[in-house]
Amino acid sequence: MFYSNYEKMYDLNGSYAVAKSKKTGKYGIVSYGGQTIAEFEYDQIERIKDSEYLLLNENGNQSLAYLQYISLEQNPVFKVLFASADVLI
Repeated sequence: MFYSNYEKMYDLNGSYAVAKSKKTGKYGIVSYGGQTIAEFEYDQIERIKDSEYLLLNENGNQSLAYLQYISLEQNPVFKVLFASADVLI
C-alpha cells in the first residue's frame, strides 16, 4: 500500500492529503488513490483554517497556494498564488 511511503498524513477534504515522505522528509499532496498532486519539495505545508488555501514553506520562503477542484471526475489543480506570503502581512 502506498501509505507506507509516508511518515505522516493529514486530510484536506476526504480525497486528498498532505503527506510527509519517509525518503526525503519533504511534504507534498497526494490523492488517496496514490496520485501525486503537489511534488514532495516543501519543508512544510499548512492548511489555512477552514479554507482550500495552503501555506507552503520551501527553504525558509513561504508562499500561498490553493487546490482548485474542477470536478470529482477530474484531477485537482494545484496553484501557487504568490512567490512570498509576505504580501499577506
